[in-house]
Amino acid sequence: MSTTATIFATLGLYFVIVLVIGFIFEKKVKGLADYLLGGRKVGPYVIAFSERASEMSGWVGLGLPSEGFYSGLNATWNAIGCFYADLMNWTILAKKMRRFTEKVGALTVPEYYEFRLADKSGVLRITSALIIILFLTGYVGAQATAAGKVFSSVIAASGGNVTPDTIQTWIIVGALIMIIYTVLGGFFAVAWTDFIQGLWALLGFTLVVLIALAKLGNPLDKLATYTISQGSTVTYTDIHNFWGYEYTGALLMVIILSYIAIGFGWPGNPHITVRYMAIKSTKDIPKSAFVALALLLVIYYLAMSVGWLTRVAITEGVMSQNLADLVAQDAEYSFPALTMQFTHPILAGLILAAPVALMMSTADSQLLVATSAIIEDIYRRTLAKEIDEKKLVLYGRIVTFVLGILALIWALYFESSVYYFVLFSWGGLGAALGSVTLLTVLWKRMTASSALAGLVTGAAGVVIWKSYSKGWILMPGGDPNGALTALAISVPIIVLILGFIGMYLIEKDPGKAAKGAIAATIAAGILWVLWVFLRYKLDPDYTAWWYELLISFPMAIVASLASGYVTTPPPEDELEEIIKNFYGTETQATSHTSEIKPLAVTEIDVVKAYLTYKGI
Repeated sequence: MSTTATIFATLGLYFVIVLVIGFIFEKKVKGLADYLLGGRKVGPYVIAFSERASEMSGWVGLGLPSEGFYSGLNATWNAIGCFYADLMNWTILAKKMRRFTEKVGALTVPEYYEFRLADKSGVLRITSALIIILFLTGYVGAQATAAGKVFSSVIAASGGNVTPDTIQTWIIVGALIMIIYTVLGGFFAVAWTDFIQGLWALLGFTLVVLIALAKLGNPLDKLATYTISQGSTVTYTDIHNFWGYEYTGALLMVIILSYIAIGFGWPGNPHITVRYMAIKSTKDIPKSAFVALALLLVIYYLAMSVGWLTRVAITEGVMSQNLADLVAQDAEYSFPALTMQFTHPILAGLILAAPVALMMSTADSQLLVATSAIIEDIYRRTLAKEIDEKKLVLYGRIVTFVLGILALIWALYFESSVYYFVLFSWGGLGAALGSVTLLTVLWKRMTASSALAGLVTGAAGVVIWKSYSKGWILMPGGDPNGALTALAISVPIIVLILGFIGMYLIEKDPGKAAKGAIAATIAAGILWVLWVFLRYKLDPDYTAWWYELLISFPMAIVASLASGYVTTPPPEDELEEIIKNFYGTETQATSHTSEIKPLAVTEIDVVKAYLTYKGI
């Protein structure tokens, strides 16, 4: 059997295991709550691995090794930003979201907003659901792109000719497998396959790094001897540099802050926060948190080590020419190339299942959350309040399949880099939903209108800046400074118009809606204008990475805060009920009825570090 056939046969074994799990858990799905949240019966260790696997995606499987290859030790800022953010999620959000959503019977994040902020208009629920659908289908598309790269690397390593049609074929194969078992088993299948895929990813990264270390030695020692010369912006130093080698001064700070800003996305990605809603008991949260955080550090550093080791293998002339050429074409091939260079085809197939596992586990989770946004937040709550549970599950499965197909369109037309493809979708969810989710827990006076301001501002900031950075808008003739005034007023205008329309539907008072929209526009506009002209002043040729989430998240926060003080908060007399629902004992979730009172939340104490975290 050829090398290519052996590797694909081993990968096929992995897909068979995944599909079998989907068939097994199909029997457990009795209603929509089972399909979307596993009936809130998922244990702590399964949740921990599921949370990790659903977040890591092809971004960790292919993107981080690429960052390690290009940026050396500087890539560790990824892990720093992501660790503090996940710690924040577990300490601030997990317990309260689990308890609150069960008390009020919320199955999705948009429903959580609706109950928390007393929004009887449905505007928050529908707006947040649409944002989830937009960015999560793009996120799934990124996983399809990553799968295509892994499969095509196997063919290229054996001397085969990889064409765009070849990549598309493998994207479709991987996507269909993921869609089928998500359609069959819903959250039960996703959580359990994520558990297996998280273990598989940990094992795969560990094996390839240990084998490469045995062959090459300590990569950091060797990286310290390599110099970089890639253009006028590069300071000629070694790549073994924690502070980076491409920029100095203010631009270096922008790059580091952009890395750290990746963490802003954690509270806004619903395929992560939904794990907190599905855990069996709040008493299990410390166990889940410890395991999840430990996995993050281990797998992130293993992934970056793959990039470091690949650079050493190529520089030292150890890697075969066809694999070295593949990585030179795109460093996101680092993991497959290193794996196939140093392992037997059978073991290579098992190890390559690691990044595929991360891609599949993220994509299935995102499909499920996007499905819940359509079925639960739009269809059931808006168009058909009374409908048989079995029909809802059937409709959910149909929607899951359709969204999976739509995600392939993103994969074909948006972005070839898995790393930046993921960061766009991650940033959109983080800026819009992340800002709102954090404030619902931290700020007692938050209003439905202020939440809308955060959603609109965050989403608009990410979409406009990414479109500008790609040269699609406001960059005439490729000149990044050709339409700065139009760029500076773009987001404020969007916030003003959409903010007023949404706030009017919520407040039913044009005066308050105008005040809220103007307050949000001024607050967000000040930050946005400063950002636009700071980029022009510090980086006139626009060569550095100015991550859209670095501006969009704080902009959404200030827009929410500013509009919150001039719009209507939830009634004060509901405070006692609020406290009970956040801090009381767990009960069986209630169903959706007209008698459920909309709720607000109290402020929380200063967040403590996880190791000192108590109160479960």
